[in-house]
This record gives sequence, C-alpha cells and structure tokens, in this order.
Amino acid sequence: MNKGWKFAVVLAVCLLAVGLGLGGRGALAAVLHEGETGGVVWFLDSDGALTIRPINPEIPGAMPSVSSDSQWRVYSDDIRSVVIGEGLTSVSYSAFEGCGSLTSVNIPSTVTTIDGYAFGWCSGLTELTIPDSVTYVGNTAFSGITDTMKARVSSATSATAQAVSNAIDFYVGGDNAFALRYNGTDVTLQKYKGTAAEVTVPAYVTKLANGAFDGNETLTGVTLQSVTAMGSNVFRNCVNLATATLNSGLTSVSYSAFEGCGSLTS
Repeated sequence: MNKGWKFAVVLAVCLLAVGLGLGGRGALAAVLHEGETGGVVWFLDSDGALTIRPINPEIPGAMPSVSSDSQWRVYSDDIRSVVIGEGLTSVSYSAFEGCGSLTSVNIPSTVTTIDGYAFGWCSGLTELTIPDSVTYVGNTAFSGITDTMKARVSSATSATAQAVSNAIDFYVGGDNAFALRYNGTDVTLQKYKGTAAEVTVPAYVTKLANGAFDGNETLTGVTLQSVTAMGSNVFRNCVNLATATLNSGLTSVSYSAFEGCGSLTS
C-alpha cells in the first residue's frame, strides 16, 4: 500500500471516530461568522448557535458592549442559541437586544451582572435560568418580554432573586405556578399562574400582591402558611373558592380581598 492510500485510510478512520464521538450527529455545524473584540472571541455557526468566550479563559473579564451594527449583533436575526463561555463576568448592555429568533441561552456561574436591555425584545426567549452568581440585573434587561418570559432562580430569598426582581417576576426551579418578587425582606406572590383547584401558597411567600388570584374560576381552596399581608382584590371573583385557610400571622387584609367569592363558606 503506497503512502497516499495509507493517508486516506487513516483520514477515513479519524473522520469515523469523530462521527462516533458526536453520537451519530454527523459533522459539526460550519462556522459562518466570527470575530474578536474587547478580550473575547465569538463564533456563529450554521445552526444559529453563537458562542462568546474570553480569549484567555483563565483571565475573567466583562463581555464588551457592541453596537447594533457591529460584531455578532449584525447577525441578530440568525442567532437561535447562545453559549456564554466560562470566565465572562457579565452579559453586556444590549448584548442580544432584538434577537427575535433566540430561544436558548446558557449563562455560566462566572457571570455576576446582566446589564440593561441585554435580552430586550428577544421575543422567542420564553425561559432563562439565572445562576446564583448573578447579583445585579438592570431594570431594562428584559424589556419587551417581561410578560412572556420565565426567569428561573434556585431560591426565592437569594441575592439573585432580589437582583432579578429589579427587572422581572421570577419562578423558583421548574415551578410555573407562582410569579414572585423579592425585595430583600419579603417574597411577594405577584400572580398565581397555575391551574390547580387546591393551592397551598409556599411558606417563603410573605405577601400577596393586588389581584394575585383575581378572577381565577378554577380555584376551590387555598391555604396560606406565612403570609403577613394581602393586597386588594387578591381573590376577587374567584367564584368557586369554597375554603380559605389563613395563617395566624396574617395581620393586614386590604379592601375587596374576597369580593365576588359567592361560594366561600369558611
């Protein structure tokens, strides 16, 4: 066998090994665009996956701000997922603003800051897990998607929860029922978004916001554990609510809290 054939065989074996290593997924997506700016490198591939990482992963640094007509933001319509590399400490101002096709973001535990408009008007982004390392979130970080995106944190009383509350309601873990805010002292249930007939409000919730259950016709029973104050219209027009178990520490109930609850018996 001549050298040319030997090389071809070795190359074929290497390519097969790579294919098997990818779990049968075949070739990696091709890099379409790439660049370097402010201490980071970035790559956008043909699957719409954008990776941004430090040039030197061992030297932590902030993600640079880039204008809408430069770097990866030129291709905002093509970005479907984002991986932020370990070592970056921030998601910069307007980093992904207007990326309407973006549906997935991986934020590493080195990130401490999410700046204003970072994910503004990312209409395809419906969920975002925010690591416990984050202690600052700009109040405009999620402009345009505050009603459609679920920001997830690991604890309702963490510094991360308080930071996220500056910009958007948060959810704890995979629970989709309780939209919450935390001000460093009280965890407030902003809105119940579940469908259960019997609801026990989590023990970490100390306040119910105005209209938290307003108009919920599915609700038949509710149990409060640690609530100290209820806003106005909390259970207004919950027409099938039959039982409400209130905890002993509840000291403030605002007006019309149970208005229109014609089925309430206890």
